[in-house]
Amino acid sequence: MPPERLSTRVRMRDASFRVFRAFPRFRGKALLGIWLYRNVFSGAEEDAPFATVHMRDGSRMRLDTRSRTERWAFVAGEYEPRLTPVLLSLVRQNATILDIGANVGLMTVPLGLLAQRLDGYVHALEPVQDNFARLTENVEINGLGPSVACHRIALGSASGSVDMHREDHHCASAGNAVVATGKVLQEDGLRPTDTVQIETLDEWAERTNLTRCDLIKIDIEGYEYEFVLGARHTLRAFRPIICGEFNWYFLKQFGHTFADFEPLLAPLGYVPLSISRSGLSRCEWAARREDALLVPEDRLQEVAERLGSSL
Repeated sequence: MPPERLSTRVRMRDASFRVFRAFPRFRGKALLGIWLYRNVFSGAEEDAPFATVHMRDGSRMRLDTRSRTERWAFVAGEYEPRLTPVLLSLVRQNATILDIGANVGLMTVPLGLLAQRLDGYVHALEPVQDNFARLTENVEINGLGPSVACHRIALGSASGSVDMHREDHHCASAGNAVVATGKVLQEDGLRPTDTVQIETLDEWAERTNLTRCDLIKIDIEGYEYEFVLGARHTLRAFRPIICGEFNWYFLKQFGHTFADFEPLLAPLGYVPLSISRSGLSRCEWAARREDALLVPEDRLQEVAERLGSSL
């Protein structure tokens, strides 16, 4: 929408949060920003849902302020401030990185910017059409075409097709999506969105002639167990670090817990590490985790050095 046609409420919203995003990071900043949005600028997203935002890392993101996920990034100018620095610290020279569950690119773009500087490459995988369209737009406006490839595909334990359900929040153009099966079909706040193609990581890696994989970021709303089932050959061959959000609630909806990863990954030499405000530490497979690193034992020293941690 041309600036002259924006409502006063929208112009005030955009100007106010431009200043707010520039504030130094402090604990609770995003929560305060969300409170301000709801109590001062609520309704502006109906006048102008989209905004192109200059993020704190220097990137630009086209964000839909109707989406809960994207609104957090809109107000704070960053996404997952605890997890993102950890993820970026693990990117090494010439790295090949997989962003699985890339959504609209909130992790893909920072990874792509760093990969561009380090002569690396990012494969961003996102199956839902609306999310994928926004992902490719955000990659393009940051000039990341030479360093990022976007793939519209889901990864799981077998090839075929699956139905996806997506959060239904104020008619947002994109949102978190989940494979529609089992108890997920009974979830409130989710609506059918796409039937998508799915294959295993092992099949995808062979089909795309993947020759290297250093780091995997994964956020697929509880479907991580199925992903690992179909990824063991690739994990054994390339020994990537896995950085993920293991959503305990959705894992439970698929009949799993974090402990179920142990028989799959421990034989491959993987060790779980907890990511928390206090830093990085070893944890038990039986613990309920959200943000975690799964690290091959032979790369533990590398991780400790990169993150300044003793493991």
